[in-house]
Amino acid sequence: MKRNSPTVGLATIAAGAVIMLICVERAQASQPFKIHRIAFSVNQAGAQQVQVGTADAQISAQSKDLTQITAEWKLAPDGTLQRSLDAGRTWEMVPVANAVFHAVAAIGSEVWVGGSMGALYHSSDGGAHWMRVVPVAENQSLSEDIVGMDFSNALEGELVTSGRKMWTTTDAGEHWKESPIPESRKRQTRTKHRLSAQNPR
Repeated sequence: MKRNSPTVGLATIAAGAVIMLICVERAQASQPFKIHRIAFSVNQAGAQQVQVGTADAQISAQSKDLTQITAEWKLAPDGTLQRSLDAGRTWEMVPVANAVFHAVAAIGSEVWVGGSMGALYHSSDGGAHWMRVVPVAENQSLSEDIVGMDFSNALEGELVTSGRKMWTTTDAGEHWKESPIPESRKRQTRTKHRLSAQNPR
């Protein structure tokens, strides 16, 4: 006698198979995503739930892990920071501070955003929390507008100011050095950071 395999929806599932359902949810924009995993085993009587699990998903700008959420960052025309968690299909405003921002850079969950009058903020958890950073070099704090920035890794980065100065750090913003932008780099740097502010990656 021919036996019929149990079915789920329109798909035919062989007896003995295990089905894994994954659901992603977030209660509020400031909270981390939660991944719910529900496993079912299939027998001749039908599907039976056998395991349920929940885990937090960390927001990461560079991660390729399927259990993590990939974030993209950009600045709106009014200078507010925006984040997308669905490959740029939709964007949400990320509250940081009462400032107009001109540049943003992200390396993994490390996010930097800078703007008017030296306003510089850093998040180490994908934008959930922010800390004000005040660059100081030779007892002088940065007060010019930050118009561009670039970070090659979590520790090393550079800022470009409206006064054609470059501020660099090699320890994630603990210490800074100020120098004029080299003449050979001025045009290249202006173009690079203008594009970065308009369409950061």
